[in-house]
Amino acid sequence: MLVVDFDLPIFVSMSFLAPHFFFGLFALSIPIIIHLFNFRRAKKVYFSSNRFLKKVSQDTRTKKQLKHLLILFSRLLFVLFLVLAFTQPFIPSDNSGHAGKVQLYLDNSLSMSNEVEVDITALDRGVGYVGQIVEQYPEGTQFRLLTNDFAPFSNIYRSGDEILDLTTELDYSRVRRSTDDISQRLFTAEEKNRDEDIYWISDFQASAGGGKPLIDTVNYYRILPLSFLSNQNVYIDSVFVENPLLFNNDNIKLFVRVSNAGEEEVQDLIVKIFINDLQATTASIAIPPMSNEVVAFDLAFNLERVNRCVVSFEDFPVTFDNEFFFTLKARRKVKILEIKEQPAITSVQKVYANTALFDFTSNMVGQLNYNLVREADLVVLNGISHIDNALFATLKNYSLSAGLIMIIPAPDIQPGSFSQLTGLDLKVKDTVAQTDLAAPDYKNPFFDQVFEEETTRMSMPAAKQTLSWFRDRSAILKYGNGDPYLSEIKNNGHFLIFASPLSLDYTGFSQHALFVPVMYKSAIRSVRAENSLYYYLEDGMVSLKPDSIAENSLVKLRAGESEIIPEQQIYGREVTLQLPGIEMLPGFYNLTLNDEMLDVLAFNHNSEESKLDQLKMEEIREIFANTKYDILNAGDPQNTENMLKEVFSGVHLWKYAIIFALVFLLVEILLFRFMS
Repeated sequence: MLVVDFDLPIFVSMSFLAPHFFFGLFALSIPIIIHLFNFRRAKKVYFSSNRFLKKVSQDTRTKKQLKHLLILFSRLLFVLFLVLAFTQPFIPSDNSGHAGKVQLYLDNSLSMSNEVEVDITALDRGVGYVGQIVEQYPEGTQFRLLTNDFAPFSNIYRSGDEILDLTTELDYSRVRRSTDDISQRLFTAEEKNRDEDIYWISDFQASAGGGKPLIDTVNYYRILPLSFLSNQNVYIDSVFVENPLLFNNDNIKLFVRVSNAGEEEVQDLIVKIFINDLQATTASIAIPPMSNEVVAFDLAFNLERVNRCVVSFEDFPVTFDNEFFFTLKARRKVKILEIKEQPAITSVQKVYANTALFDFTSNMVGQLNYNLVREADLVVLNGISHIDNALFATLKNYSLSAGLIMIIPAPDIQPGSFSQLTGLDLKVKDTVAQTDLAAPDYKNPFFDQVFEEETTRMSMPAAKQTLSWFRDRSAILKYGNGDPYLSEIKNNGHFLIFASPLSLDYTGFSQHALFVPVMYKSAIRSVRAENSLYYYLEDGMVSLKPDSIAENSLVKLRAGESEIIPEQQIYGREVTLQLPGIEMLPGFYNLTLNDEMLDVLAFNHNSEESKLDQLKMEEIREIFANTKYDILNAGDPQNTENMLKEVFSGVHLWKYAIIFALVFLLVEILLFRFMS
């Protein structure tokens, strides 16, 4: 490409891509020759009278000379601008690209599977932009391509051809990145002051949060926002069951919350439930715009040990979230151990008397087999005034291994040992009168799926206050004055603490209708870690409670032929797994130990990626306000391509030259037509 620069008198540096067409300026002699040999020829004019001949001759000569000169100038300017159009003039950009190193960030998150044009996804358009950018830079320029995976290939600079080869292998990534994550990855501490061109190609999804404004006064950012054709999308928000304690031969009430993230109503959406690869049931639903609907399914079948279940529907063009994976498992009985000082039958023993659900054991504190503590899901300290050293050590280890301990104080409780166990500053309050409890907070997650209707007129029992601790705003139940009556504490372990004994002398709570659901929910929370129907890949970490596992065991995740050994920590009965990032896909994974299957885990994408709203242009500008930047997108791919070309060649003027040439051609025609 030959480029010639000319310094014009108007102090604008203009360049020409094809300066050899300036030889066409010799064509300017043609209008001059025509003017000299055509308009100068004498013409005879016959008059019947010579009275006004001299005056007419003078007026006609002046007018004709003006007309001839105007026509001559029009023709000269027409030829001049026509020649200029062929020379392709342009004004170079002050921010023309560097011939050294260029960084390209291409968002390949799942939302980029949405269409920006019919049958063209945002990722396809972004890959096309990468190709156009590479073409604009001279040979020898080094590029670095960064995607959401932060893959190893993004660590080094490559030639343009190598970058184009990489784009042919790109796939969608489940990883979401903030602008802060991306900017930190673009430059290491040593590279921050290096002057480079950075191209930022993204859909700028609003649910990603946008991130903090960037501060970079050295590098030049060129932003290419990709606008979706529509933000319409349907996805599964959550799946839950009416009774989390599932057992064989139960009729299962399954609920699926389906969300519509678009601005149009979804009608006649067919939702299917597959269990162990067989279609179990279907439902047809309609969802208002920007809303969700909960669909109930009645499943009547014998549960296997582990049942692989899928919610499926059809929704286009975004399809990555059209399936949702979860498991239904035949649960073992919840093991509950009550430790008490008196031999009498307690309200705790009565509420957990359902032998189909609970494996309940009640022991006197002096006759306790400590091995029962290690095996229990829930340990209830009911009416114990003091914890001796041996029991304290056992309970401390149990709490640190993810066991749940419920503390129901004795009337003469000595709070010292309980404070050491829980890490709380427990104090005794000797109140005589009973105080009414406040109505439960329906927004508290503890009461999810407990109440069919929410009412503030619920008649609540009264209770004396024997124990007090910090003013827990998130307490499960409170006194009318705001002091906690029942709190869930996760501090040095997992604890549920009552403020008073459950005997009728202190409270009528054990006779109240709320007592059974509170105690059942407590039992459910003791097995919650192993009772999750599904997990999100973006969680990063999951906690499980297999039936039996040794402390030095090594568990694996298997899906088909692939096997993953995640980072893991085993403490007591709990296994904590660190999910290995981009290596996992949605679906089912077998949790194995020595080739024996312990459990099946279901993983899904986080629903935030399914929300396709995009940042407004003003919000994008705010992110890059503290940088040098251009936004290279006018909505039309052709316009974007032209703007990319202007990075090097600046403003192309050949179109304006053609316009001026046509204007002066029109002027010539009008002079002939109207100036007689």
